[in-house]
Amino acid sequence: MENYQNLNERVIHIKDNIEEVNRLIEE
Repeated sequence: MENYQNLNERVIHIKDNIEEVNRLIEE
């Protein structure tokens, strides 16, 4: 179960990164 928690945290970081990239693209 700990593995899934780590994976979930990484996915959340990736999601944040994607949103940041989208913001840069829109400018």
